[in-house]
Amino acid sequence: MRTSELEALHALFPEYKVWLSTGDEFPEAGQISPMTKREQQNYKTPPKVG
Repeated sequence: MRTSELEALHALFPEYKVWLSTGDEFPEAGQISPMTKREQQNYKTPPKVG
């Protein structure tokens, strides 16, 4: 991947910047992975009843 392509992804997905570059997450700084974001959304959604 070229630097310009990585920079474009950083601009589109700033919350994934560290994860895209290093594979690491720093949730306390708002730097997460898409999988973490999906899990956070799953926990915020109340379970369906009935």
